[in-house]
Amino acid sequence: MEGDFLVPPKLKISTLPSSICRLSNLKRLHLQDNVIDSLPRCIGDMDQLRYLNVQDNLLTTLPNSIGDIKNLRQLYLKANEIESLPSSFNDLPNLSYLDVSFNLPLDAETAFQQFGQMSQLDTLNVSHLKVEEKKVKELSDQLPETLVRFVPSAKSRKVPPQQRRRRQNRDE
Repeated sequence: MEGDFLVPPKLKISTLPSSICRLSNLKRLHLQDNVIDSLPRCIGDMDQLRYLNVQDNLLTTLPNSIGDIKNLRQLYLKANEIESLPSSFNDLPNLSYLDVSFNLPLDAETAFQQFGQMSQLDTLNVSHLKVEEKKVKELSDQLPETLVRFVPSAKSRKVPPQQRRRRQNRDE
């Protein structure tokens, strides 16, 4: 079910039928690079799911039932439009890899509070979120066993005044 960026959007998967949740023994689900804007609430019934990749879609929220997928180990949410994470997100005891990078609308303040309680994570990618590097450092200190990956978004990078002047002089 993996999409392709060369495929026109009208030919990509836009909705997931709730019948997908009947695949109760499914362990891996690849749905990246489609135009999916929501996941069915019954996704929490897929309790054998270990790997879920929904990066590069149009998701704005996740169903609260995602916290019921107790065997989930890797979750790729990169490059969606996610605004907030459900409260059940902290109920994923086996989640070791989480990528929420490039979700610009994400309420990073609240999300970072949630991440701070997820000590089971081995890797957390928060690159290109609207967040100060200071907050990322605080999160890294809070999760000493977690590799927190962060590349600031271009908008949040501050160019020192001297470098800014050099750029202006070079461009003139």
